[in-house]
Parts: sequence; C-alpha cells; structure tokens
Amino acid sequence: MSRAPRLTLETVLCDRRFFGLETATPVQRACCRVIDGLPLGELADDANVIALVGGAPALASLPVGQPPHRVDIIGSIRSAKSMTAAAAAFAASQTVDVSGLKPGEVPRIPIVAPRMDLGRVEFGMLCAQAAEKPAIAARLIGQPTSDTIVFRHPSGMPIEVMITAASSGGTSLVSRWVARAIFTEAPRTASETEGAAVNLESMLAAVDGRLLRGGSIITNGSPTTPTGEIFNAYEKRFGKPTPHHVVLHGTGPMFNPGYFTPEKCAQLQESNRRSYVTDVLVRFDATELGAFDPEMVAAAQARTRQGQASQPVVVMDASGGGGDAFCFALAFWIFPSPPPDAYLREDVYDVREAGPAREIVREIVGRHVVVDGFGTPMLDPKAAPTWRPALVIANMHAFTGKWRGQISTDEIVLSIARLARAAGARTVVGDQFSGAFIESALRRHGLKFEQCNYTASSKPLMVSHMNRMLRDGSLVLPNDPSLTRELMGFREIPTQSGTYRYEGKQDDRVAVCLTAMGADMAGLIRGSMSRRGAGRNDRGAEARQ
Repeated sequence: MSRAPRLTLETVLCDRRFFGLETATPVQRACCRVIDGLPLGELADDANVIALVGGAPALASLPVGQPPHRVDIIGSIRSAKSMTAAAAAFAASQTVDVSGLKPGEVPRIPIVAPRMDLGRVEFGMLCAQAAEKPAIAARLIGQPTSDTIVFRHPSGMPIEVMITAASSGGTSLVSRWVARAIFTEAPRTASETEGAAVNLESMLAAVDGRLLRGGSIITNGSPTTPTGEIFNAYEKRFGKPTPHHVVLHGTGPMFNPGYFTPEKCAQLQESNRRSYVTDVLVRFDATELGAFDPEMVAAAQARTRQGQASQPVVVMDASGGGGDAFCFALAFWIFPSPPPDAYLREDVYDVREAGPAREIVREIVGRHVVVDGFGTPMLDPKAAPTWRPALVIANMHAFTGKWRGQISTDEIVLSIARLARAAGARTVVGDQFSGAFIESALRRHGLKFEQCNYTASSKPLMVSHMNRMLRDGSLVLPNDPSLTRELMGFREIPTQSGTYRYEGKQDDRVAVCLTAMGADMAGLIRGSMSRRGAGRNDRGAEARQ
C-alpha cells in the first residue's frame, strides 16, 4: 500500500482545500519551500526568488532535506506573511515528529506577538479556515476558544495552536514541547540590547531547546529601525543561509506585484517617503524627518481669513519656569461668506443623498445648492481657497527663560484671563499636567479648564491632524519667528515598535498648536469643522452671543 505524500506548507497555503491562495507569487511559494527544507525547483530561476534569498550564491547553500531551525521572513505589507504563518501553524500540527512524546504530553504551536491583538491576525485566519474548509475542520478537536485551537495529529495526538503575548524571559513558552514557534511582527518586538525585560532574544532562547524533531522557528514582519535581533540577523545572515538559520528579504513588488504596481510605488514615493522606504523597498529606516513641511508652514503663517468667527478658547502649554516657556494662544474657527456662485448648484449636481437639511441650506444661502449628508454647503472645487473655513491660532504669548521666583503663577493666569476676556473666551485647554496647579486659579477669573491629554499615544494623532489641516489650507498660524523655528526643529523619529516619537529641542509653542489640534478633535472648539455633525446651528448661536 503506497504511503500518502507528506503535506507541505505550499500545499496548505495554495491548495483550495486548505487556505486556497492559488495566486501565490513565486516569492510566496519559495518561502514555503525554504521553511519546509524542500528544493526550490523551477523557482530557482526566478529573479525575484534569487533576490529573496540574497543572491545566486545563496541558492546553493539553502538547506534541503530538513527544515531550517529558524527562518526569518522580512517583507512588505500585503505580502501574505500572516497567511503563510497561519498556514505554517496548521502544517506543523500535521507533520511534526511526535514519536518521542509520552501520553499526556500535548505539544504547542505558539503564535507570539508584541501584543495579543497583533497575534490575533494569524489566529483569526486559522480559525476562519477551520470553519470553512472541510479538509481542515476534519482535523479539528473541539471548538476554538479566544486564544487556542486544537488539531489532531495523524498519530491521534492533540496539538494546540495558541496566541500569546511577548513575555519576560519567555515564561509563556516554557514547560511545553513546541512543534513550531511563530513570532509575528518580530522586528517590532523589543530587543535585549535596548535593556528591555520583555525581549525577542530571551523568547527565542526559551523555545530553542523545546522544539520537537521536524519543528522550527519562524519570525516575520516588516522592518522598522536598524536595531534589534531581527536587524542583526539580517545583517549577519541574509545571503548566507545555514541549516540553522535562513533570512529571507523581499520588497513589496517582489512579494505582491499586483498590489505594488509601478503607479502605486511612484505615488508612495511622492506622497510618503517613509512608507516608500519601509513598505516598498523594505529597508530598515533610521531617518529622522521634520514633522511639518516648511512650505506648508510658511503658507499657513501667511494665510489670512475674514468672516464670522466662532467663540475662541485659550490653548496653553504650562511650565514650571525652570527653562522651558509657558505659552498660550487663542484658537477659533472662522467662516468666510463666499458669494452664492461659489457653491455647487443643485440643477447641475446630484443631491439625492443630501438629506433633509437641504431646505435649511436654501433659507441660509438663498438659492439651490448641494449639501453633504450633514447639511453643510459644498463649495465648487474651483472656488477661491480663501472662502474655506479655517482654524485660526492667534495671539500667541510666551513667558520664556528661568522665570521661576521672578514671575508668579497668579501673574501668568492674570495675563491669560485678560486675553480671554478681550476675546470673549470662557474656556482654557491644557494638558494633564496643567490642571493640577492652575485650574483653581483660572476658576477665580471665571474661566473653565478643559484637559486635553498630551501623551506618546495622542501626540501622533495631533501631529497627523495638524498636517492634514496644513495640506488642506484650513489652518492659520501666527507669523512668529520663534514658532517657525520650533516647528522646523520638531522631528519625527522612528522607533523599533514601528511607531514614531516626536520631539524638538524647544517645542513649547509647538505644544500649544498641538493642544489646539487635540481640542479641535475633541470638539472643545465650538463650530469645529473637524467633528462631523458639528453643524451650522452652533455657529449661528455663537454669532448671536
């Protein structure tokens, strides 16, 4: 009786009975064969596959006959890395050698991620395939839980696939035999060289001695900064494969030319240099960039608006006077009054989706116009930019230098109160550190304090919001050389986790602008055009006050 052929990862990924990626590219198929320790065959003649392994000389060194102990896949987004990892988990549950295990020893296939939610991508794919494909469901034992799915090995032994978050010393990976360990988003996992208690090196070491025969370690992810275990492995091992360790590296067009078309790559190169470097070229990037475009900042500082202004708020960045500045400014929306011809006319534009607010708009504008679903009149794209509503930051003041002991907090609050009284502002917005020592003083002047948290997670959102407004031409900034200098020195710095941090040598005035962005997103500035549904009725009420 002939023996059934061994189930390969390529079959699991590409066969419609399993994951069904029938359009897999040569590079995606080559990853499967390298993980299984199989010959590349006809794929060895493909230029992209040659580049994937690090050049023609590396082809002859690829391990064949036994899966490599560890394979690192460094690739772009949209490259089927997650689907390959999920398929690899199922394949290992059917092919690993369990002959040396005793009854009751249930091996595990951990999917390890920096955070649980990142690991749920692969786990979710695996559970979905188990629910839809009879060939996978037939090997399922019981029903999946929120973090575990169990398959029956051909020997009858159960094998768990479990998602787990990165842990200190790899404690989540000990005490069990491992059929295959999958480290997803590995470049974003902290490194031992950075002093991180939870680091990739210790988790790899925890798995190393627990692998069953025929098992392996797979890491995948897109590159971040040129630091850490994955970058070091790329520098040392790419193009120099061994039976112990193979590093595969491919660009976006190599993995997925259907998504990364020449047009898509050119657009990313033009619009987002960093995304082009990491997602198209798939390079480890340490470049610091200015967070704001100098030309857009100059345009915002030269811009003026006339029209109906909303009630302003005071935005501030407080300090203790030890060297950094205590800054504050006004923030408000202004609504120019364009002539009726600036609006799109109803008789030349489809308004079936405009909604019931159409009648209100007719009363205000005095003619038929197009409105969006919230009743906001829509300007003709050719209308003058000066007719667009804009968020204005104005009257910026700063107490600079080491003023502690020379200027009291009460004096600063009095200055804020005078500015607020003159402008008709009733609210002061500051970060989570400001309210502790200034809220009661503001209250004595009849001012309400609103907190807008300024944190590592909120700052990128504020920066993004400000950049969008700069691009749209809907932001007016003070023409202040000190503010210009700070904005130009404010840097976007990539981190190993794949995010960015923002900092400048001096950024107190920038912090005021970003607080205004946070206040705008939170709806603390009345009449905000950034908060959908904040309608013209609010603005009309403000005009009557």
